[in-house]
Amino acid sequence: MDLGVISMIDNQIQITWTIKDVQSRDLTLSDDDAMGILFTIKDNHDAAVGVNWDVIDAAIEAWKNW
Repeated sequence: MDLGVISMIDNQIQITWTIKDVQSRDLTLSDDDAMGILFTIKDNHDAAVGVNWDVIDAAIEAWKNW
């Protein structure tokens, strides 16, 4: 996980999760699968929970069972 960029100009932070983060949880995932999982997380995450390892693990499991 990349803690991203802190921008004092825009008053925001960005936290970045990469395909390598996803693949570190399941070494069988292709780059395309890992990117699909990241897009699924982006489109469906709960803002109250955020994105964390549990969310990534659940998304991987759902992706593999889909």
